Amino acid sequence: MKNSYNSNPTVCLICTNADTAGAPLHVLALVQHLQNKFNFHCIFGETGAVERQLRERGVEVTVVPELRSSIKPLQDFQAWRKLRTLIKKIQPGLIHAHSSKAGMLGRLIGRQLKIPSIYTVHGWGFGEGRPRLQSFLVEQVERFLGYFCQDSRYIFVCHADQTQALQEIGVSKNRGRVVWNAVDDHGYRADPGASQSITMAARVAYQKDHATLLRAFNRAEFGHLLLAGEGTDSPEFKRKIIDDAPRRSKSITPLGRRDDVAQLMGTSGVFALCSRYEGLPLSIVEAMCAGLPIIATDVGGNPELVEHGKNGLLVPVGDVDGWQSAIDAVADPTIRTRMGLESRARYEKDFTPEALISAVAAEYELAFGKCA
Repeated sequence: MKNSYNSNPTVCLICTNADTAGAPLHVLALVQHLQNKFNFHCIFGETGAVERQLRERGVEVTVVPELRSSIKPLQDFQAWRKLRTLIKKIQPGLIHAHSSKAGMLGRLIGRQLKIPSIYTVHGWGFGEGRPRLQSFLVEQVERFLGYFCQDSRYIFVCHADQTQALQEIGVSKNRGRVVWNAVDDHGYRADPGASQSITMAARVAYQKDHATLLRAFNRAEFGHLLLAGEGTDSPEFKRKIIDDAPRRSKSITPLGRRDDVAQLMGTSGVFALCSRYEGLPLSIVEAMCAGLPIIATDVGGNPELVEHGKNGLLVPVGDVDGWQSAIDAVADPTIRTRMGLESRARYEKDFTPEALISAVAAEYELAFGKCA
């Protein structure tokens, strides 16, 4: 199907969130690099920084407020109905969904309207860290959609997500491919040997497990901890800092939400991510771009980014002693410098946008070829 105002085929991108998190930034990157080949109409469940940037680029954007992550049957039905009406009006040649709820509704509507669909999995909505009932429901829906939407393709942002799909919901390997997340070079270069700042950029949420990092930092001797992200400057979180890290609370700076995280990384000595679960976090890729050593939990796609002992250190989830040891291990500036150089080399080899864009464009061409 073609858009009326030029000859390029139209892709409908659907994403639940529009903030500067992984999935929305992934959507932004696709549009920035592929806008000359495809028309895009983007649908989000909220307003936000990425939604505004896309509008500024002249991209058609629609917000459907009912499209939210939480499971609410009535609201989800309203989201499905609005999305279906909107997509029938847009008449795209392809639906490309990001995030669990958008992936569910996008594939279902694609099946109903006979429009090819792709679902990019930025971490599954079931498993570790989710409420048990929600996890069960999401897994069952994914099993159903995997069977019902046989023509839908998957893009996995890491091998860990693909393995979970194969083993837990029965997705056959020929229905998708792994395409690592990537970021444009932001241009900020750290001198990790000269800085003692440890930066973690993450919103305050159960997933991000700030408590483990704070308790470990309280025991460690090295560094000044910078915490950037939604909620880190709230009164409640500041009290948590004092409760969890009383000995070293004065060496912790809560920064709140920041729009200059890449610049912040450029002045840091170490990047930390203490998540309980992850897909392939863009924040680590951005830190590698800056040439920082990484301390991260050994979950999801993190081991695909961080080679333990080479460009960083991997720690088991919730392991306060392990985090303390890792923080103290990078107190040596020569170790930070060596690991930072390895991070930058790994970014340049595997995580620049070229491979990502080429792979996604090939998936688009395949889909349009089938519906031509």
